[in-house]
Amino acid sequence: SKKAGYSDSIFPKFAGASQGASWFKKNNQFQGRNYTPQPGDVLFTGGDSATHTALVVEVKGNTIYTIEGNISDKVKRRTHTVGDSNIYGYGTPDYSKLVKSDNTSSTETVTV
Repeated sequence: SKKAGYSDSIFPKFAGASQGASWFKKNNQFQGRNYTPQPGDVLFTGGDSATHTALVVEVKGNTIYTIEGNISDKVKRRTHTVGDSNIYGYGTPDYSKLVKSDNTSSTETVTV
C-alpha cells in the first residue's frame, strides 16, 4: 500500500503472519475460520496459529480464491475452502480509512 501512495491506515506492513493476525485482533478486525471472507480480506493459514498469509481476491460459494507469495518461490493463485481446519482466520481491513500519504482521501476504486 505504501508503494501506491497510501499510509498504513488500513493495515501495516508486518514481518510475520502471527504479527499481522495480532494487529487485526488488537484492532477488532479479525474473524475466525468459519467466516465467509470478502475480496480484500487477509487470509491467515496454519491451523492453530498464523504461519502464512494470502490476499482474498474472490469468493464463490465456499471456495476462496487467493493470491499468495512464497509458494515454491513464486506468487500463485490458490484456492481454500471456508471453514477448512488449516485456516487460522481473517484480517478484515477497514477500507473506508483509505487515505493517501498526503492526507487526501481517495475516491478511486480499489480492485483486489
